[in-house]
Amino acid sequence: MSTPTDAVSIKLPKLVTTLKPKQPQDGDKVVFNRYSEQAGELPLFLVDVKYEDQASVATEWKHDGQEGEGKGTMIKKFVDAGEGDFSGTAVTQAKFTALLAKEGKELLFYLHGMGQQTKQMVEATDSLQTEFDSKEPEKVLVVPVDWACDDGGSLLGSVLENVPGSVAALAETGLRSQP
Repeated sequence: MSTPTDAVSIKLPKLVTTLKPKQPQDGDKVVFNRYSEQAGELPLFLVDVKYEDQASVATEWKHDGQEGEGKGTMIKKFVDAGEGDFSGTAVTQAKFTALLAKEGKELLFYLHGMGQQTKQMVEATDSLQTEFDSKEPEKVLVVPVDWACDDGGSLLGSVLENVPGSVAALAETGLRSQP
């Protein structure tokens, strides 16, 4: 686990997204950014996720801002504005779930908050993963769902119902899905 004095970065996670690629896909490579629209189709399952062609993002320790300037929890934040391109390799849902199962951990699907961009979703995913790892390393894997806010909820069910362990992980953490 990183501490505020370490050189810090965030390794980008495998993720599920409902965002439309910026341009036609180049084979299995998908490129999107904070301005990408909702795909309107089934979600994309991405591995080998990168930001500006890098597997990790330079970050710095900052207060989360929840309790006023200079107070609150220290979390890792992108050094840049996060407006660059994210990319990943699209795989089938079956391959994605097999890769997650291979991790041998309980899964927690993190659905980002309303109005949160991909940058904030990655930061929050890292913060959650760090918190879980500080309590019991190697037990839980946080998998972000970059869900376009205008989806209406139809895709979430199809993702969660087909991933072994996801419902158990949600129940054990006390999280419940919201309508």
